[in-house]
Amino acid sequence: MVLYNAEVSEDGKVEIRSEELKHTAEDYNRYLYMCSTKTQFAGPQAHEMIIGVVRYVSKTYMADFKMVDEAQFWETGDKEMLLKNFEYNTALINGFASTLTENTKLEDEGLDSYLERIIREFRKKKKD
Repeated sequence: MVLYNAEVSEDGKVEIRSEELKHTAEDYNRYLYMCSTKTQFAGPQAHEMIIGVVRYVSKTYMADFKMVDEAQFWETGDKEMLLKNFEYNTALINGFASTLTENTKLEDEGLDSYLERIIREFRKKKKD
């Protein structure tokens, strides 16, 4: 397995590094019980319902369960925070999508240059 690590500088330069990863049998056993889901497009109500189901199942059947919730609803139960996080992520997704739509790749532009330009434009738009 190859791990790719990308960093973007303030001026929009993208640097990608890769390194070979070695997994042990213990790693595979640990990963076997990891899973994730993306609820951004399902909406905050669906996210709240899924958290409720997972909370019940984890308390009832899983002694060593850990959850990472980007919306922070698992940790806080705060519906206002849940809605704000959904709104923020929706704005980021929509902003990036519109940046892509408004800035098509130029005929003589390489992919790296195009992505760097898109990132600069997105950052400018985000600051405004």
